Amino acid sequence: MRKAYYIITIIFSVLVILLFDVVALTSLDEKSMAAGALIISIIAIGCMILSITGLRKNQHIGGVFLEKIGIILFGFALLVLEIGFSSGENILQAIILIVIALILGALSYTAGMRLIRRKRTESFSWNTYKEMLFEKMPQLSETLNEGASAKDISGAENTIGVRFPEYLKELYLTNNGDDNEAMCGMIMGLHFMSLESLINEWRGLKKIADDPKINNSGSFSSTPMASIKRCYADAKWIPFCTDGSGNFIGIDLAPGPNGKAGQIINFGRDEGNKAVLAKDLNAFFERLIRIIKSDDFHIADYDGENVILLGTDDIEEGFHLTDYLRSPDSVK
Repeated sequence: MRKAYYIITIIFSVLVILLFDVVALTSLDEKSMAAGALIISIIAIGCMILSITGLRKNQHIGGVFLEKIGIILFGFALLVLEIGFSSGENILQAIILIVIALILGALSYTAGMRLIRRKRTESFSWNTYKEMLFEKMPQLSETLNEGASAKDISGAENTIGVRFPEYLKELYLTNNGDDNEAMCGMIMGLHFMSLESLINEWRGLKKIADDPKINNSGSFSSTPMASIKRCYADAKWIPFCTDGSGNFIGIDLAPGPNGKAGQIINFGRDEGNKAVLAKDLNAFFERLIRIIKSDDFHIADYDGENVILLGTDDIEEGFHLTDYLRSPDSVK
């Protein structure tokens, strides 16, 4: 339904653009008509761009529709401005209409953007994942921190020198890590790092990345087809979860020639065997959701506390998350 809506809107917008471009070109002697046709064509271009964006990002129809209404109202204000000043009459009425159109356009556009953002947040797999995990292990809900502020996220981006992918921003706006003193972490037993921890660990990794003697030493068995850079660390590998022993799962913003920016990889002290664990952060949590639903997810008692085991319910044989995700027998 959503895909069909966007495709139909794109086709209709293209037809409107072609029609009114022809009108504008064939009525150059009548400046008002040519200008009006050109403005309508520009509005249609804006609607087409929004529809293409919505199609590519699977955005919410209502949000994109409100965005389009906002753009149409902005275009209407321009049309009224052009007609009012070209006719020389009813300037006051034209100005009133322009102000009203601009106000309504701004409100509509802003509402559309908010709706798109809210729907995207609601559909973010992290929210589904943690709800499913809390059903299995309610005590974990007490270990999760409140969300970080947009200012905190911006500060982390400035420190690291990269822009976070949208899903990473959504993750930290929703929750800013977990209690790293708890035995069992939020990400299938691994700890979800706060922004402060993320920055501290990144600084250590960057020192290694900047030292060629360390970074290029040793043997690395990366995933096939050069999807990941063959090195110990990179300043554009952004960790978001850890086992607490110098090993991480994070976002790769500097992939190999066959990789994709934003892919989820493992790296760290004991992670010579690197692999792409998911194509992006949302897909990573979708995979964890499938694991929770599978027979490979187990909960066992360890020193009086519940812990997560993967692949088996044997406390001595259960997989570490990264090892499990790399296993050919893991849930894909």
